Amino acid sequence: MIDYEAKPCVECGAEFIPHSPMSKYCPACAPKVYRRKHTERVRRWRTRMKENEQQWRAETTS
Repeated sequence: MIDYEAKPCVECGAEFIPHSPMSKYCPACAPKVYRRKHTERVRRWRTRMKENEQQWRAETTS
């Protein structure tokens, strides 16, 4: 198993041992950050779908 060097969490600054070279968040912050990012992504998707539906309705009723 590869041991990675400790690095600071991007969110809180605490040192943690990552499980992969791409890890950015400590185990305490990761679920909160991923949940927040998911919420933002879904909000943007719903906005796009609503705009597309409005555009479609405008085109079909013309």
